[in-house]
Amino acid sequence: MKRSKKYTAVAKLIKKNTNYKTLEAADLVGKLSTTKFAGAVELAIQLKLTEKQKKETIRGTYSLPNKFGKEVKVLLFADSGFSASNTNADIVGGEELIADIESGKLEFDAVVATPAMMPKIAKLGRTLGSKGLMPNPKNGTVTEDPKAAIEKLKSGQRNFKLTDAGRITVVVAKSDMKAEQIAENIKAFAQIISPEIAKFGNHSIKKITLCPTMGPAISLDTADFLN
Repeated sequence: MKRSKKYTAVAKLIKKNTNYKTLEAADLVGKLSTTKFAGAVELAIQLKLTEKQKKETIRGTYSLPNKFGKEVKVLLFADSGFSASNTNADIVGGEELIADIESGKLEFDAVVATPAMMPKIAKLGRTLGSKGLMPNPKNGTVTEDPKAAIEKLKSGQRNFKLTDAGRITVVVAKSDMKAEQIAENIKAFAQIISPEIAKFGNHSIKKITLCPTMGPAISLDTADFLN
C-alpha cells in the first residue's frame, strides 16, 4: 500500500522497535495525524487467544475523565409517561417511530428503550443491529430508568467489544487534546479493561497500539499500560 508523503514524514517521528510509555505516546500521537482537522485517537489491544477463548465475550461500556467529540443525540423508545423534558432524550416515542427509522428520516447516535418496548421494536434488529445501536440490557440501554442511561450516554459513555479476531479497539481522545489528558483517558480505560483481559491470563496481550484515525500507530509498553 502506497503511503502519502505526509504519512511517510510523520512515521519517521516514531522510534523503531520501541514500546512507548503511555505519556510519551500521548505526547507523540497528536503529531502523527495526517489530516488538517482534529481526528479521533484510537487505542487497539490485540490479544493472543486460543480458538476456545475467542468464543468468549468481552463487552461493556466506558466513560473517560476528559470529554471529547460531539454531543450524543439519543432516541428513546418508551410509553407516553416519558418525554424529552423528563428524560433529556432528543427523540421520544413508540412504534410510530419505526417507519421513520427504517427509512432513515431520523438522525440519532444512540438508542435507549424501556423493557416493555423491546418486543414492539424487535423488527428493528437488522436496521439498528448493523449499526451497533440496538438497545441491549448488557450495556445499559434497555432499562426502567432511561433518564439515567441517557445521562451516561450524553456524558460520553461508549461501548467496547472483543472481536472474533481477538481485538479491542476504542476511541480515547481527539488528536488536539493535551498529552496529559490523552494519557489520563488511556489509563482510565486500562483500569476498566484490565480485569476483563485478566480472565485470559497475564500474558494474553500481544500488542497495544495508539494512533490517530489517519496516521501511523505507536506501540505501547504493556506493563506501563496496565500499571
